[in-house]
Amino acid sequence: MSSALSVVRMMKQPLVGLTITVLVGLSLGCMKFGTTRRQLYEFGEISVPARLKSSYPWEQGTFALFSFDRSAMWPMGSNRPVPERLVVAVWTPASRDTARAAAIKDAQDRTEEIQWRRDGEYTVGEGTHSVNTAVNPAWVLVRDFEERSLTIAYMAWKKDASLDKARRIVSNVYDSFRPAASPADYLAIARERPAKMRAARLSDLESALAARNVRLTLDGPPVEQNGTVYALFTDDRLGRTFIVLHPLGALPLAEEYRHLRPPPPDPIANWPSVVWFAKKSEKWEFHGIDGYALMPDQMTERVGALHANDASRAHFYTVETGAIDDLELPEMQFKYFDHAAPVMAKLFKEGKLIQ
Repeated sequence: MSSALSVVRMMKQPLVGLTITVLVGLSLGCMKFGTTRRQLYEFGEISVPARLKSSYPWEQGTFALFSFDRSAMWPMGSNRPVPERLVVAVWTPASRDTARAAAIKDAQDRTEEIQWRRDGEYTVGEGTHSVNTAVNPAWVLVRDFEERSLTIAYMAWKKDASLDKARRIVSNVYDSFRPAASPADYLAIARERPAKMRAARLSDLESALAARNVRLTLDGPPVEQNGTVYALFTDDRLGRTFIVLHPLGALPLAEEYRHLRPPPPDPIANWPSVVWFAKKSEKWEFHGIDGYALMPDQMTERVGALHANDASRAHFYTVETGAIDDLELPEMQFKYFDHAAPVMAKLFKEGKLIQ
């Protein structure tokens, strides 16, 4: 009977109150309890609260950050509040201060106006975490473990964790640490990782192109195979970059065109970008639709040569790129492009893709 009464009383509250009650319930329902083991790459492993998700590590050669956080459910705005964030920094004596500052900045997230104090082995901060209309008092705790060359920084909303609980989480994470390499040995491996990843990307690309009987040289002439054009070039900002163009068709020349954005069929999640080329003032020019802007000059010249006998119309292609040197960008995914390109060409021919 008391449970039924509680439901009735809750339903009599204003709608805003009900919405908040439901959201809090959903947020608590999504929280996981207990701990789970997380790898710190070659350095070792730790146990963190199971509700915290791993982020991509930030390896900087002389130190590294491993981050774990939890996002709250939020119905409005593009940014989801992060009620809890844990960062583990690995450093050498020379990089300790830089790594520590980076860990604190990462862990505090959007916590502002932090008042710091020393509390035993901890540096304790109290501030306000603000995202959209979610404004919450928050703890920020920092503890250095000199014997392991580690710093652990932790932020939590006060309504979710007392200071004692926050301390226990930091302490438990450290106690769970099982090393697999020394900080110096691990960071030496981390310094070599980017070069190995770039070499692997280039090898994967060369294998995929070889299966298409395509061989490219860096900054060399683009290669055309069955209407599709390939190139490997050096971009001033991105470094070595691969680009592929698949023909869609031609339309009468106009000043601008519009992408109709028909829903992509499974398994295509998003359409590749669309670009067009046209000869204006005796020179072939490239134009991107919806802001696409990456096109090497040699690719524009090659496309112009392919359409030298049809220079009065605009020629459309779907385009995809793959990064080799910029590891923050994705490498080329041929399987998605190969599936999408013919579907887009069919829609273009039917007048359902570009106007």
